[in-house]
Amino acid sequence: MNSKALYLRLLGYVAPYWRVFALAVLAIIVMAMTDPILAALIQPLLDGGFVDKDPVMMKWMPIYLIILFSIKGLSMLASNVGMTWVASRLVMDLRVAMFSKILTLPTSEFDKTSSGVLLSKVTYDVNRVMAAATEALIILVRDSLTVLGLLAWMFYLNWMLSLIVFTVLPLTIVIIRLVSRRLRRMNTSMQDAMGYITRVLEEAIGG
Repeated sequence: MNSKALYLRLLGYVAPYWRVFALAVLAIIVMAMTDPILAALIQPLLDGGFVDKDPVMMKWMPIYLIILFSIKGLSMLASNVGMTWVASRLVMDLRVAMFSKILTLPTSEFDKTSSGVLLSKVTYDVNRVMAAATEALIILVRDSLTVLGLLAWMFYLNWMLSLIVFTVLPLTIVIIRLVSRRLRRMNTSMQDAMGYITRVLEEAIGG
């Protein structure tokens, strides 16, 4: 199963908690949009406050910045709390589903797989999968919207200069794909190693 299919399957477990999940995603969107807005405020802040010494700008710009950073901080808090809450519920649901599946496995499966490996999958692998899925969603939504907003602002300021960004975009995509494949292989090896360690500890302690 590839990453896309696996992620879509995990999203199926979100259905019972879709309200909290939707609020967390909305908070991520709000947080992502604060960065382009901040970039748009830099120019009037520098020109009006430090160059032109505009009293109106010098009076209101700090208030705008305080409001903007407050919105960013509150949205970050809401997204972290919401995603953590949903992830903890999904971990519990996945562990219940895995335990129910283990109870129905044939005896031959236990002969091929040690109890330490099964224990590691239920305890360690589930946490790793949910942490990776949650972080991937946050990065996908937040960073994508931030980049799109900043690119839109760059094109508004100077569209010809902004085209330079797209000359390095294909190379960036290739590097990201190579790194993500490497990280996925490392994560799989880490999960296998954790299963082996759990099995050895179980045999050493249990005798």
